[in-house]
Amino acid sequence: TLGKQLEAGGLSRLDVRGLRRLKGELDIVLQLRPDDARALTAKGILLIELPRLLGGNRRGGEGLLRRALSVDPTNERARSALAESLDGRGRSVEARVISGEAVAGNLPVTAD
Repeated sequence: TLGKQLEAGGLSRLDVRGLRRLKGELDIVLQLRPDDARALTAKGILLIELPRLLGGNRRGGEGLLRRALSVDPTNERARSALAESLDGRGRSVEARVISGEAVAGNLPVTAD
C-alpha cells in the first residue's frame, strides 16, 4: 500500500516516516527473498525516484532493476524504469537497447 501511495502521488503523499517504513519493509522482503523480482523492482524504482537527500541512489536503483530483469526477463515495469533512468542520464543508446530487448527476450545485465 505504501508503495502504491508513493507511485500515485509522489513524495508529497508519503511522509518521511512512511518513506522510512517503505524502505524498511522492502529491505526485509529482500532479506527473506533476495531474488524477488517485484521487490527488486520496487526498491530500484524507489532509489531512482528519491532525491539523494532522502536516500536516493540512481545507480544503485539501476543495479536493482538489472537484477530484477536477470531474475525475470519479462518484467516490463523494471525494463521501462531502467530504460527511462538510463535515458535520463544521457545513456539513450543503452536505454533503447534495454527497451528493444523486450521483443528479443535478451537482456544485457552488465552495469556501468
